[in-house]
Amino acid sequence: MANKYYTIGEISKLYGIGRDSLMYYEEIGLLKPMRGENNYRLYTLTDIWKLNTIKELRALGFPMEKIKQYIEGRSLHSTTEILKEEVTIIESTIEQLQAFKSDILKRLEDIEKLLEHEKLDTPDMAHFNERTALILHERITRDEEFDFLVRKLQRDREEEFYILGNPRIGAIYDFESIKHNVFNQYEAVFTVLPEGREGDIKFPAGTYATVAYKGPYTNNKTHITELIRFIEAQGYAVAGSPIEFYRIDIHETRIPEEFLTEIQIPVKKAS
Repeated sequence: MANKYYTIGEISKLYGIGRDSLMYYEEIGLLKPMRGENNYRLYTLTDIWKLNTIKELRALGFPMEKIKQYIEGRSLHSTTEILKEEVTIIESTIEQLQAFKSDILKRLEDIEKLLEHEKLDTPDMAHFNERTALILHERITRDEEFDFLVRKLQRDREEEFYILGNPRIGAIYDFESIKHNVFNQYEAVFTVLPEGREGDIKFPAGTYATVAYKGPYTNNKTHITELIRFIEAQGYAVAGSPIEFYRIDIHETRIPEEFLTEIQIPVKKAS
């Protein structure tokens, strides 16, 4: 035969609810345990059914005030209404999860395309349409500072962009430092947004010299130097600061040889 009374330890273990939560439910009048020997709390079957209801509604995000009102004034009508609310919440959650799933599948698709990149280490010219981006201006070197600033950029725009599997995150070089043979100085971090989103800046449409390479970031000096030579050989001149996209980086792999970086330099016809 089932116990008539249950201790706070038994209830906590059965429901996976901390003792503090059980005492809070008691404090607001939802639970009314009896007192046994040594003043131990003893919960009854009445408390059990209340906890079943509390656990279900809390899992769906109902506030405790509403749960208390429902339990204390429940009727067939209020039960019908709260079940309808549960269905609405669940349907909304399904929509959010489906959107999240689609987003993750797109990230996987992006990574698979990047792994099939055919023109590694080969400078090229490409035309890009105008691109809108979020940006955080701050002078940094490319090490742990970058990841901190990306998180800082994301902090106030959580819904605007993700980090894991995002090939549109990058940094803008300090071009004056490059002219002095320093290749690890940056003036801003950014992420390019999907078309139609509003951002902080726009990378102008136009022709860019590009190169993609695999391996650690220390290889950037070689590739930027070669890219600038390529620009001059094609009859162009540098028209702005180089930008660097981290197509695959430390967020996707801990192996530097698997990093995939793309450098883009805006160009104009040499006068």
